[in-house]
Amino acid sequence: MNSPPDNPAESNLKQYQERALVIARSQATASLAKKKQESNRDTVEGIVIALIMVFLFRAFVAEAFIIPTGSMAETLYGRHKDLKCEKCNIRFRVGASEEVDRIAQTTYAESDRLHFGYCPNCRYKNSIYKNVPFKGDRIFVNKFPYEFGNPQRFDVVVFKFPEDPKISYIKRLVGLPGEIITISRGDLYQRINEDDPMQILRKPYHKQEELHQLVFDNDHVVQELLKNGFPERWQSLTESDWTKVDPNGWKNDSANRTFSILPQGETKWLRYRHFVPTTEDWKAVEEQRPLAQQPVPLLIADFYSYNSGLTKFESSNRDDDDQL
Repeated sequence: MNSPPDNPAESNLKQYQERALVIARSQATASLAKKKQESNRDTVEGIVIALIMVFLFRAFVAEAFIIPTGSMAETLYGRHKDLKCEKCNIRFRVGASEEVDRIAQTTYAESDRLHFGYCPNCRYKNSIYKNVPFKGDRIFVNKFPYEFGNPQRFDVVVFKFPEDPKISYIKRLVGLPGEIITISRGDLYQRINEDDPMQILRKPYHKQEELHQLVFDNDHVVQELLKNGFPERWQSLTESDWTKVDPNGWKNDSANRTFSILPQGETKWLRYRHFVPTTEDWKAVEEQRPLAQQPVPLLIADFYSYNSGLTKFESSNRDDDDQL
């Protein structure tokens, strides 16, 4: 028995629905592809805009630098080692940029690495070979202010090295255009013409304060030295060319490292004398024997612990007392 023929209207409706479903699917696929394409384009545009903004920021506003060497220490540190003196417990730094080949960015062999550094307070020769070095300070250089004015004297500035513009230098500005600059006995002088008298240039206090160096910290004395007969650096003034002072006017609390006047309200004087332990003094302390000779006060020189690092070879081939 034959089945009845399909209804033409129902057949057309079914075909229409199938075509509509195919069209909807193709449109959905095209829409997704378009959205994905637009998303990729937005991502690329975002990256390009970010790169442009970074380039403009670096070119006109600020730029990041890592300080490679210690020529600006203690204002800015290059590669260095943080130390705590084995004897007086004072903290100090020793420059370590010489341990690295700056071109190849590789560390030198053991014989060329720093083994020793001198404490600025007690001059003890500390072993620093095993101390981990730290990279130089990271800074942002602000370029914007110079759009409205010129650099000022004693500012810290970054500039391109004229012979190789790819290299940037950071220094403290001391001379301005048209000036003749002279350094004499640690003082800075300026004049415009050869026949003009020299005028000393004095730093503002807040900038001078950045350059102060530790000479001696009375809170960090080495008791081993004192017990072995090494003199105190701060002492009551007993006599001078212009006055005599009773040393009993001062009460010295050696345990708390303080001085007080008795009786109060009177003028009493303390004198600092620059007694610096030598290598022989430290040997006497370590060997528990008396000092070979009585220490004598020295002039306060330009010793700087940051530059006191020595390799093993240098330490064995130079007089340690050169560090005084």
